[in-house]
Amino acid sequence: MAKIPLITELVEDFAVKPAIAAIKRLSAKTPARAVPPRKLTKGITAVPGSESAMAVRPRGKAIPPAGMMPEVAERYPVTGPPVLAFDKKKNKEYLAKKLTPEATQVQKLRKTAQTYIDRGEYEPFFDLAARFDVDASKYAARPDLSEIRMKRADTRAKYDAKAGGAAAKKRLSGAYERGATQKAGAGDWYHVGQLEKGYIDEFGPKEGRQRFAREFADSMAATTGGASPKDNFTMAHYGNYMDKQKVPVPEHSYEYPFPVGGRYAGGNMEQFRKMITEGAGITTENPKRSGFSGNFLGDKANPTIDEQMMGLIEPGLKVPQAEAYGHYANPVIELAKKYKVDPRYFQEVAWAGAKDASDAKKGGYAAKPFISEINEAIERTHYITGMPRNEIFKRGVVRKEIPLYGLTGGAGLAGALRASGNSDPEY
Repeated sequence: MAKIPLITELVEDFAVKPAIAAIKRLSAKTPARAVPPRKLTKGITAVPGSESAMAVRPRGKAIPPAGMMPEVAERYPVTGPPVLAFDKKKNKEYLAKKLTPEATQVQKLRKTAQTYIDRGEYEPFFDLAARFDVDASKYAARPDLSEIRMKRADTRAKYDAKAGGAAAKKRLSGAYERGATQKAGAGDWYHVGQLEKGYIDEFGPKEGRQRFAREFADSMAATTGGASPKDNFTMAHYGNYMDKQKVPVPEHSYEYPFPVGGRYAGGNMEQFRKMITEGAGITTENPKRSGFSGNFLGDKANPTIDEQMMGLIEPGLKVPQAEAYGHYANPVIELAKKYKVDPRYFQEVAWAGAKDASDAKKGGYAAKPFISEINEAIERTHYITGMPRNEIFKRGVVRKEIPLYGLTGGAGLAGALRASGNSDPEY
């Protein structure tokens, strides 16, 4: 079979204007591409007969049957050539992703599924009330990130005054108290023991925990830069799916299949390549990523200081300097003692409070733990493909053999992901 030329091979060395002619010429003759499907697990058919409808509680009308696109159960939707778009803020043209007809249909089904999920008309795969923590003692000891501080005494004092001043602590306390009004969803956000159990049940204690740490906790950390939890999980899963296929992640974000994408998608997938695919790992050179991975692995001592938390500690600053991370973690640790909770718990609740405040004009933020993101991904994937939920969990969430359908990717140009998508903040 003749090799299909990649769009990136043809436009990589072009300026944007010359690339237009190449795109127009090739879009007519270059067929859309999809990642080749992996061979199925022994004993499992491609798209088994499954539940004919979502396990939901309808409110007044019948719910459309699930499984209307079984062809995308084993692979992501096909991708096509990029299109030219215009960035008004930067006043320049760029190459953007355009949804293929197949991807557009998946997008419509995903939106329908999410409507029922948002109304609570489905049965979650995991019981949120029964969620539990991962046992940190089963994993390597975590470094004390609060000790990552500036070297000179006068510089330390300067940073301590900024990060740990009365104004910063007041904002942190206010966010925590606001988040605590939704503690059922905001608290114990990192409790993903149910997910870890799935890995252990599938691979045994030793290999299961190794895979859980690498393919979930570390992969989430690698793709967390500027991403929402939904985008984060979608990108982490996509990277592992591609690794299982032994196919490299495309260089440009406009080549990612729907629904993979989100803010800084290109940069996050580049970090995935370095840290996960190539094995550099998650280290204290990027303390936020190290802390985020550790929190999923049961570490309660190191709070994750991300963009949301930085907005409370030092408004206007999105990320702390890597060598100053401890200065920003310490006020969270101090306030956790005041409220008699561990630092991880304080951070997850304060994060929800800050998000609720920032989204006040949109009606606020309804806090929900991370395990709910997995529930929703399973339900959306079931609704689109018809595959049984327990098989989606085993083959998708745990084994990474099949796609999961997240909520990234917008309408029209699918979020218009830029070719220069590698401008990723370190956090």
